[in-house]
Amino acid sequence: MTSNGAAHGPMNGTTNGIHAVQRLPKSSPYQSCQDCFSNVANYKIIDSTLREGEQFSQAYFSSEDKIKIVKALDSFGVDYIELTNPCSSPQSFEDCKRIASLDLKVETGVDGVNLVIGTSSFLREFSHGKSLEMIQKTALEVIAYVKRSVAQLISMLYPNIPGLKALASHTLQKAFELTPLFSSQGVEVRFSSEDSFRSDLVDLLSLYKAVDKAGVHRIGIADTVFVFTVFL
Repeated sequence: MTSNGAAHGPMNGTTNGIHAVQRLPKSSPYQSCQDCFSNVANYKIIDSTLREGEQFSQAYFSSEDKIKIVKALDSFGVDYIELTNPCSSPQSFEDCKRIASLDLKVETGVDGVNLVIGTSSFLREFSHGKSLEMIQKTALEVIAYVKRSVAQLISMLYPNIPGLKALASHTLQKAFELTPLFSSQGVEVRFSSEDSFRSDLVDLLSLYKAVDKAGVHRIGIADTVFVFTVFL
């Protein structure tokens, strides 16, 4: 203690109205973590060979190649397989239909919706040119649209399943109570940040919190340009 009763060290408030206030340091998302996996109770392995893999120079997978890759990944035990957007070509559409008809344990993009937005400063400057605020606004708008329209989308994808027309007429709240009929279709929304490991961590966390409140089922942390090294 000093002669006027002011304590040294971090504290809240003033000492005697003259000295600067010393405060306890705030928790930083950049500080080291003693147990990185203590709060990861349920993670899933997502393989992007049949989406990202097709984007390499001179890469080409025939329909039979894709079937072999899918079966190998399913046998290995990955939880999700990403596929090329079926809208990209008639062949991609047919391949997606064929893969979706296989008796697989693994989930594919055909069974859900994946939203991907570039979040690093590099992609924001040289790719889409959007600010983080605009990224968040766009993400929430798309998520709201998917949630609002999901019953109708299911009706179009699975027209022969009884009860879906009735489900389509329910409110948004009813649709997302995940009735047995709805959950049996396995439709979910995953939000992924592209180029995550060159993105600002504070920006990422604020974006993840926003889309979590919007009701996405999963978050994807994509290492788009392979700059991250995993140490286990």
